[in-house]
Parts: sequence; structure tokens; C-alpha cells
Amino acid sequence: MKLDLVTIAPPDFDVDVSLAYATDANLTGKPVYRNAECWLHREAAEKLAAAIALASPLGFRLKIFDALRPTEAQWALWNVNPDPDGRTDVSAEAQRNRLVLMGLMTTAGWDFYRNEWWHYQLFDARRFPLVCDADLPRPMM
Repeated sequence: MKLDLVTIAPPDFDVDVSLAYATDANLTGKPVYRNAECWLHREAAEKLAAAIALASPLGFRLKIFDALRPTEAQWALWNVNPDPDGRTDVSAEAQRNRLVLMGLMTTAGWDFYRNEWWHYQLFDARRFPLVCDADLPRPMM
């Protein structure tokens, strides 16, 4: 499968990349990704650039904890914690931050996933095929 992927990393994208699933600091307690690659489809990368541009004048900088996720990684996470519900019992400051992020991301053209406050995706994401680790330019798993 030919994928139109863009590597998300400074200096091309003024973001902090800290892929949680490439470390043991995630819900599995061990690295899910062997290689910490941060890729997005070209269309998503353009929307990320728009979000970065909106955040910067406000003194905010985005931090990427995950990006394109191979199906094998999704199953590894689901098998550890098959919980489709997101959390709302957080502080008022955290709620404000979530809403600021939502404002930035949706203004930049992203769709939000209502069960995961941190999850943003392209509208009509189903038009893109699911990606297996073997489809990637360099395997992550």
C-alpha cells in the first residue's frame, strides 16, 4: 500500500514529540512501539500545521503523544484496557485546558473523538485505510 505520510518532527513542525507508546509510561506498562516514529497522513499534517499556527500567538505549544497508530498497536492497547469511556472527573483547570485544545484543533479543521478528549482525527476518517505495521516506510512494532 502506498501511503502519503509526513514525518512530524521539529524543525518542520514546532511541536514536542513524546510518543508514550514507545516507552513503558503507558497503560500497558511496556513499550508498544519499538521505533518511535511520528507520522501523519499529508492532509492531517496540514491541519496540524494550522493548529500550531493558532496556538503559537496564545503562547501554547502542542505536544504529540501519539500519531499514526498501526492496527497491531491499537489491538495491543485494547487488549490491555478495553474501556471505551473517557474521564470527566478532572480539575477545572484540566477541563479548561481540554476546551482550549478542542477550540484550537477544531478551528484548524480536526474532528474530535468524543470518548477520548485527547483524540483528534480527520473528518470522514473512514475514507483512509487502516494501516498495518508492515505498510509503514519503517516498522514501528
